Amino acid sequence: PLPVSAEYLIDGVSNDNIIYDGLEHSVSAYFINEAGAKVNLDVALGKGETSVDSLVGAGEYNASIINFVDANYDLGESATKMLTVSKAEQSTFSINSASTWDFGTSYTATTNGGSGTGAVSFEVDEEYGAFEGAILTIKKAGTITITATKASDDNYNSAVATLELVVSKSELTIVIKDMVATYLDELTFVYETEGGDIPSGVEGVKVLIDGVEYNGETLEASTTPYQISIDVTNAISHATCTTAVDL
Repeated sequence: PLPVSAEYLIDGVSNDNIIYDGLEHSVSAYFINEAGAKVNLDVALGKGETSVDSLVGAGEYNASIINFVDANYDLGESATKMLTVSKAEQSTFSINSASTWDFGTSYTATTNGGSGTGAVSFEVDEEYGAFEGAILTIKKAGTITITATKASDDNYNSAVATLELVVSKSELTIVIKDMVATYLDELTFVYETEGGDIPSGVEGVKVLIDGVEYNGETLEASTTPYQISIDVTNAISHATCTTAVDL
């Protein structure tokens, strides 16, 4: 028999690899005989162990020529062909958010777009925060880059989106109260923020007497008031705040 090669067509076009688009695609085949005429062939399709009628989802399909009986021609290895439907890229995928946020408030990330059934996960630089599901606990003010990933599924590749979230420092209001000062004795007092104590993680708290940092030294008698102030300068989470009273 004369060796010939089967030509496979997807939707009438010579092809062995298409990209998933959610549609069904037909497969046909033919060969050219010795006289130059096209001879159509019957094709059977299988995906794994399952017989299918067309190319539908992403994956590899086995195409085989069937019902071909002709002693004059030999299709050889072309009697079977591997056809591929490649995974598609997802539609535009993005993170929904306002561009600014305040330190100390909770932030819930949401996304828009994407394709398929892949789950969405979020990541952030651990220096700035941590995600539990879609809820972000912010550890530090500044510009935070959030990354969202929508996982791949049977038909789509994974998709990644990023968002720069500007986290503003919180404002502090400090109240000095219960202040006691006795000549030749140590000064004692209590300070707190309005609504509660200085938040945990707020560093850089200084006590100043007339603008000089106070570390428990004895104050000398004076005919003019001392000015006592609490200064909080914290680059991580809170803006600079100073409150002063006369002693």
